[in-house]
Amino acid sequence: MQVDTAAPVVHDSRAGATAPADGMANRPVATGLHVFAPFTRAERLLVRAWTRGEIARIGLQHPPQASAAFVVRSSLLAYLACGRAAGAGVRSHPVQVVGAWVTGRFDLTDLQLPASLWLYRCVFDAGLELDGARIAGSLSLRDCRLPGLYADRCDLRGDLVVDAGTTVAGEVRLRGARIGGDINAAGARIGRGEPATASAQRPWVADGAQIGGDVRLHRGFESIGEVRGVGAHIGGDFDASRARLSGHVDRQGLRHEALNLDGIRVGGDLVLDSGFAAAGTVSAVRARIGGDLLGSGATFDLTGDSTWGEDGASLRLDRAQIDGALVLRKLPAPIPAASLVDARVSTLDDDDSTWDEELVLDGFEYQRFAATSPSDAEFRLGWLGRQRARHLGADLRPQPWRQLIGVLRDMGRDDDARRVVIGRERHLRRSGRVGAALPRGLRLFASAAHALFGLVVGYGQRPLRLLGWLIAVGVLSGAGYHAGHLSGGFVPVSAAPAPAPFNPWVYSLERLVPMLDLQQAKYWTPTSQLSNDVPSVGDAMRWLGWAEAALGWSGVLLLVASVAGWPERDRRR
Repeated sequence: MQVDTAAPVVHDSRAGATAPADGMANRPVATGLHVFAPFTRAERLLVRAWTRGEIARIGLQHPPQASAAFVVRSSLLAYLACGRAAGAGVRSHPVQVVGAWVTGRFDLTDLQLPASLWLYRCVFDAGLELDGARIAGSLSLRDCRLPGLYADRCDLRGDLVVDAGTTVAGEVRLRGARIGGDINAAGARIGRGEPATASAQRPWVADGAQIGGDVRLHRGFESIGEVRGVGAHIGGDFDASRARLSGHVDRQGLRHEALNLDGIRVGGDLVLDSGFAAAGTVSAVRARIGGDLLGSGATFDLTGDSTWGEDGASLRLDRAQIDGALVLRKLPAPIPAASLVDARVSTLDDDDSTWDEELVLDGFEYQRFAATSPSDAEFRLGWLGRQRARHLGADLRPQPWRQLIGVLRDMGRDDDARRVVIGRERHLRRSGRVGAALPRGLRLFASAAHALFGLVVGYGQRPLRLLGWLIAVGVLSGAGYHAGHLSGGFVPVSAAPAPAPFNPWVYSLERLVPMLDLQQAKYWTPTSQLSNDVPSVGDAMRWLGWAEAALGWSGVLLLVASVAGWPERDRRR
């Protein structure tokens, strides 16, 4: 390949002016490589390797110092990356460099790169500026050290690789970027410079970015400051397994978000497991996840301060929609103050290590519990009992109870659903919600009636219990009738033919069951004589019959209502 040796003139595309070679700053706008003369030893190796389409092996490790053996000017590197030295009709080669010390402002803003840029174990003394750049290939920064990477609105057809221990002291900015392949930042360390500026609070910003493949912030990825991907669109997975994220602490001592994915769209899974740890809130409000949200083994609220402040939460999934499962199992510590307001998931997979206090479940919808997840009433009642105190009392939220009852019934766990209904009614009475709308004088009566309703028929969930009560009433009443008959409390009806012998048990059954005619009440009647204004035994039998009949009517009506489900709140909503 022939190296362009045109006159040493530089054209500044932004200012529209020409300038001699020594004033070209760092933009790749030179015409002819000789304007960069004299070359350092490292630059001669770079140009020679680039013309042959080879890797420029300037050093095998990170350069120890900015000496001629390692220094490459960013302007020369950018000149080659833009293919300016290839000549017309000649295919440009990727720039591939190992072990260089890149000096000067590396500015590729709004420029077009015809091939990939691959840098390994390089050190930069200024940030890499790619705002609005168009790169036909991939951008790979492996095990590099640089102050920042600025690629807002960048159009990258291949992959963005910032992995293998790459350290970015400042920011990685990808707002509005379009990346056709993957983002791979496995093992990268971001935001580890001096936290003196506001930018250090958000060292990774990819708001509104569109990524065709996966985003991999995993395998030891670390960030000091908020990792943001608000409104980003990801075609594949978002994988942050084994990542360690630490939110910024402001002057008031409040820790801010560690991971902010509000409004994100993920075509695959959102992976926060296998050692993921966050100091600060993990937020995915209004997120749309086509697969699962996997959080097994994750640590939320690593430093115990993400819930400080009003309505603080360590995990916030409000109005998120997860087409697959929400998996939060085998956590090192329970999640404090998780918020799932109006979130929707297909399957909830949790266990006894998952939830701490201050849960917010209002509007949370799920279709089933996973096979490995507890679905017994005792565990789930304890789960509901972890909601915020005001949501269990004065500002009671009934939806979480209805949701749980409906899911248990759909799963065929009717007995557990009934136990949850009973537990809810007991909670309503203990929290003072029963009769709360009545005048103060009637509230105690309403609470007592509610307690009796639970005792007799389990709030409509235990109708067979009512049969036991009715049998007990019948037996006791029959015993009373038997004693009353022996004391002369019953006489045959005079106008009737000779009646059958009096049977107290049959008489009791006839009084207890409405509209049942067994010929006892027809031919036998209690006596009605007063002695010294004291009711007779017959009068006592008459009152006992009325009471038993009233209990019988009430019991039968209550039994029918319970079997039909009329008293249940969930079926009356």
